[in-house]
Amino acid sequence: MVLSLNTIDDFTTLVPHLIYFRAKLAEISFTVATKILFLRLPSNLRELSLSTWSIEYANGDLWKTVLSSKFSHLKHFHLIISLDQIPHNYVTASHADLDNIVKSFNQSKYFLDHHWNVLINVNEHDRLKLVLHTVPYPIENFQTTLYDIRRCTSSPLTIKSAYRYVSKLNLVLHNDLASLSNDNNEYRYFSNVEQFSLYSNLMNDCRQFQSIEYFKNLKNIVNLSNITLLNCPEDTRQYPIELINLLLNHIPKLKSLIVPYRLYTCLKTQSIYNLKSLTLIFTIYSSISPPATRMRHLLTSHQILTNELILELIQTSLSLYSELQTLTLIVRDLDSFDNQFSEWLKTKILIEKNILYDLLIMFINQTHITKFDILPNEILLEIFEYLPTVNIFETFFYLNQRYNRLLLSIRLRIDLLNISKQIFDYYNYFLFPIASQCIISLRCEDIFDRLIHHIHLSNFISLEYLTITNIKKTTLQYIIPHLKKFPNLIYLNLQISNELINNNELYFEESMPSIEKCILNFNKRIIIEGDHCYSNLKYLTINQYHINDLLSFLHIYTPQLHHLTITLNDDYNSIKLLPKIENKHNLETLIIKECRIPFDRIEQLILISLPYLKRLHINAIGIGYADGKQWERLLSTYFPCLIKFILHTTFPDIDASTPNLRTQLLKTFETKYFLSHDWYFAFLHHPSSPMIDLFSLPLPSNKIDVSLYDTYIEKTINNINIFENVNELTLYLRNSNENLKLPQSCFSNVKNLILISRFQHNERLPRMLLVDISHLVRFSNLESIEFIENNFPSSMLILLDYTTKLKSLSMSFFNLIQMTKTLSDQHVCQQLTKLIKHLKIT
Repeated sequence: MVLSLNTIDDFTTLVPHLIYFRAKLAEISFTVATKILFLRLPSNLRELSLSTWSIEYANGDLWKTVLSSKFSHLKHFHLIISLDQIPHNYVTASHADLDNIVKSFNQSKYFLDHHWNVLINVNEHDRLKLVLHTVPYPIENFQTTLYDIRRCTSSPLTIKSAYRYVSKLNLVLHNDLASLSNDNNEYRYFSNVEQFSLYSNLMNDCRQFQSIEYFKNLKNIVNLSNITLLNCPEDTRQYPIELINLLLNHIPKLKSLIVPYRLYTCLKTQSIYNLKSLTLIFTIYSSISPPATRMRHLLTSHQILTNELILELIQTSLSLYSELQTLTLIVRDLDSFDNQFSEWLKTKILIEKNILYDLLIMFINQTHITKFDILPNEILLEIFEYLPTVNIFETFFYLNQRYNRLLLSIRLRIDLLNISKQIFDYYNYFLFPIASQCIISLRCEDIFDRLIHHIHLSNFISLEYLTITNIKKTTLQYIIPHLKKFPNLIYLNLQISNELINNNELYFEESMPSIEKCILNFNKRIIIEGDHCYSNLKYLTINQYHINDLLSFLHIYTPQLHHLTITLNDDYNSIKLLPKIENKHNLETLIIKECRIPFDRIEQLILISLPYLKRLHINAIGIGYADGKQWERLLSTYFPCLIKFILHTTFPDIDASTPNLRTQLLKTFETKYFLSHDWYFAFLHHPSSPMIDLFSLPLPSNKIDVSLYDTYIEKTINNINIFENVNELTLYLRNSNENLKLPQSCFSNVKNLILISRFQHNERLPRMLLVDISHLVRFSNLESIEFIENNFPSSMLILLDYTTKLKSLSMSFFNLIQMTKTLSDQHVCQQLTKLIKHLKIT
């Protein structure tokens, strides 16, 4: 083929009498097509018809140059440009914008003389976002939507007659309905439609779809009297049942119906008793009845074809439709029937019924069935559940039609965190284009502008869970308007990058009616605006929200909120404050982090207005939070439902500088009220820190800093493991005349140990240092150790003999040389080689 193009000047040598030429051009630029195709066609061509997916061909000036110079005898020119995405450099917001795009055709004398006008249809809700075509529309197939169409200006008569050749019409349903009465340019009429297909982009509850109004407008545009086939081919999408029933009642010549079985079960079959052909679509076939748990979790029962249902459908269709000639059952992911099924079908279908049947298998390329192929779908779904998405698609997709259908029916959870560029490219260039509608969960990091230039979130129409970490300001501004386009989104987690630290405020005003759990970690004051209400929101984590606004925010925006985790901002700005509301809120769990606001202000503005609170967790700074009498008065008065109270407050040691003062403070928490609720507390203080910690028991945090020898603890109960939640311990090492004061094995669950040396150079080191550490920490549980500073005993790495789970080690080069005797200690070096997977030398 390439040789022929190089040796033949044009097609005249090959087909000298060619007068009609029709072609589909995909990824060929107009310039290349002109060189290798248009200029090589015979000049006596009478008709030229082209379909393309490139906007480059939407240039009348280029076409005029080619057509007028080459084809002087051309009588008919047909052009169709179909795009599933509108190019960013094309403005299509109004009819005037569309007129500007097509004026190179419609205002050209050459095209006007030949009566070759073009029209543009634009609708962002359609799967074909833009269609440019010559008038009349030249082929029998046409896809569009009923509402929100924008098109270039043309006369009503031209528009009405433009689609007279369309016999197969595809309409796409979508949620945003705008009345046709408001669109003065709607003059289209499809007079000769015989096959009518409905595709669904509906995401909301179909019971809210305005079926009656839609049907009235549909009748004004489509002549229903000639339709013989109605097709609703999408088994995984929603269809408005009322609309389908209205159509069935008003299509008098209907002979063939194609619908998903789950839709068929809701139809009024008395209106279609004259059917000759009925096709029912299923998502999956199950040889097990009832279907396996995994399958029933993913699909409704009406999406699964079983052996029993086959028999039932055969029997009922015979009685319901007296003229029925063909019953077709389509399973989207079925490639083959085994011999056992075929024999079963023979024995179950009664011969006296004179039923003829075929088991038709489409698109089978393989010549044999492997043992893996005979596994039922239920087992495959269980297997896929334990495999990474990339591995599943790389291994099974394109093997056969069954696997393709099965993979495109599962709910995909995509995690793009910490992946290689090769894997990301596989997602971006292969998996996302074919399976974006299956993705229900996406976790990604805002790096390399992927969320702006690569990952098209608007295509993830089924998204339920979205997590974006390290998000930048420009990306945030781009992402936020898309959030309202996810009607199924129930979980949102946005973690801001450090880039936004210099910004004072962030505004959030998007409506997300389905959201149930939201985490907005923006590290700057957030201002919620707009008149929308997050009516389904149950769990919220938010940073830097103004304390004066909180109660009003809860009532106005989150009336059903149950769990709130928050850091509060107290920088006064009267312009931004919400109106004050005195009502009580139904909040059940409140977690306040890093609170620097005075106790009395928190009490008056928030706490006394939450009578239904069941769990209160406060992490605060200031001696005001270390007064048990204040807490007892507040909790006993305003929280009758409270079942859990967790407190962690830190304050300067000068506020309780003596053991007597600390003991007095602790006794305020050792009252009948606290003891009756099993709420116990403790003080922790060591000289290496200028702060004192008072906290609930056990310590709620999983990290703690203590000094090995002179850490003092006082508590309101003895028989409790104070530090059972701690898995990361920072231990300060220094000489002391004190004995070990911390309880033995109190840090038994620690996995990450950080040792900070406070020993001076040439200072005599404690002889029992390692033994004393082992009394606190269970070495056998350690997974990482970090040595900070240089003055450690040279024998410290003896502990490697007891850390069987150790994988990570961090230390200075000085310490490494000292503790391994310049790498000459064979035993220590062998232990390092055996255990350590990650060695960091500073």
